[in-house]
Amino acid sequence: MVSEQVMGRDTRQPFWKHALPLLLIAIGTVWLIGLGFRSQVSGERLWLIGAEVDLGKVKRNQVISHRVWVFNPSLRSVQLEAAAACGCTVAELPYREVPPLNGFPVEVQVSTWGLPIGYRESVVGLTASLGDMRWQEQVVIRLEVVN
Repeated sequence: MVSEQVMGRDTRQPFWKHALPLLLIAIGTVWLIGLGFRSQVSGERLWLIGAEVDLGKVKRNQVISHRVWVFNPSLRSVQLEAAAACGCTVAELPYREVPPLNGFPVEVQVSTWGLPIGYRESVVGLTASLGDMRWQEQVVIRLEVVN
C-alpha cells in the first residue's frame, strides 16, 4: 500500500505584516496627542484646533491669514455656517457640511486696512446644526495693530 503524504505550506505571515497596522495606529495616536498639546482643542460639540490665537503685533494695511481645523467627532453630519463679527474678518468655509468623523481647514483672514492702532480681538462665529439642535462655536483672533 502506497501512502501519500501531503506536505502543508507554511501559512505564517512575516512579523512586519502583523505589526504594521499596530505601528500606524500608534503613530497616529501619538500625532493626535502631540497636536492637542501644541494647540488648544476647543469647541462645544465640534473639535476646533487653532480656534484661539494671538498673532502679536501686526502692521497696518495687511491681510493676515490663519487656518483653523474643524473636526466632527460625532457619527452624524453637521451643517456649518460662518459669520464674522466685523467687516475686517472673513472666514472661508470649503464645505457647508462636516461629514461624520471627518474635518477640514477653515481659512480666516483679518484685514488691518484702516483699523485704529491698538489691541484688537476679531471673532468669527460658526453656527452648527445637527437635526433640530443648533449651537455656536467661536474662532477668536487677537492681535495688536501697529504702524
